[in-house]
Amino acid sequence: MNKFFDKAAGNAEAFIRAKTVAENPIAAAKGFEYLINGFTNILLGCKRPDKLGIFGKVDSYYGVVEAQGRGSLHCHFFVWLEDGLSPNEVKEKAMQDPVWQQSLFDWLDDIISQSFPDSTTPYCNPPGELKKLPVLARPLDPLGNDFHNKYSQDLRDVLECTGQVHEHSSTCFKHLPSMMQSLRDDDLDCRFSLPREEIPETYLDEDGHIHLRCYNGYINGYNDICVSCLRCNMDIKYVGSGTAAMAMVEYVTNYIAKMSLDSTTVFAALCAAIKSVASKPPINPITDSIDTGEQSKLVLLKCCNGLIGKRELAGPQVGSALCSIPNRFTNHQFDRLYWSGILRF
Repeated sequence: MNKFFDKAAGNAEAFIRAKTVAENPIAAAKGFEYLINGFTNILLGCKRPDKLGIFGKVDSYYGVVEAQGRGSLHCHFFVWLEDGLSPNEVKEKAMQDPVWQQSLFDWLDDIISQSFPDSTTPYCNPPGELKKLPVLARPLDPLGNDFHNKYSQDLRDVLECTGQVHEHSSTCFKHLPSMMQSLRDDDLDCRFSLPREEIPETYLDEDGHIHLRCYNGYINGYNDICVSCLRCNMDIKYVGSGTAAMAMVEYVTNYIAKMSLDSTTVFAALCAAIKSVASKPPINPITDSIDTGEQSKLVLLKCCNGLIGKRELAGPQVGSALCSIPNRFTNHQFDRLYWSGILRF
């Protein structure tokens, strides 16, 4: 790891890092698998002797792999804890038992943070060093003499260098109508709804919804141990209601099903299909005329084939497939569900 980016220069660091990953898709895929296995086996505790992880004892987990626009892989995880209560049971017990409610709040505040660590200062890039040095550096040695003194500042450095702290960009407003761009309010119109409301203490509202403590509305929820060990950003959420659970399932399902195609590619495929069918239209042998029904089917078929063929696949995705690295990570076996057969039934 010390030599992987040894030729990176401060003024071209991002380019060289991206180029290195693009030139080594197999290494990127295997590195990602190694990282995810470390997360599930050690941090979640699934391969630890006592099965105890950073959230408690994990009963199940399911993670879906996706490639970002730049090609790097990341994962969306659901984690179920052993003997965990349903959202409705949590709501009822929290509203009826103040002592249990406070224990729940203490646990949530311990595993999810939305603020910088106390007694820390903004990251200052040392002269001559890489801009993202905390991301490329190894985690602190927990057996080191100065581990406890350096941990909080190291954590903050990683948070600031991994995009954990939100900064408004054009991506935040890409769905905002062009006529409204000149009138936009960055904080109000951000499609990620950031910054969040700052909340001094975790509390339960009258409807039974839990609002987590938040001292900095621009920081996405994170677990300090995960960020410190994995040196990457994250967005952790507690699924404390049925509505939130359904929203998260839909969110992850959309990621699984979506294809990386822009409108230009779609219209190009449609145009090519129409031209192809128009140049050689299907002829009905009985009437000796153009079969319009078959012609429509051919247009749809050629469009689908064209879109599937133009789907973007990142190098690490291809590398994962060649190395038989799964596109999902779970500790359970699942039966296959053939959705088309269910629809016909």
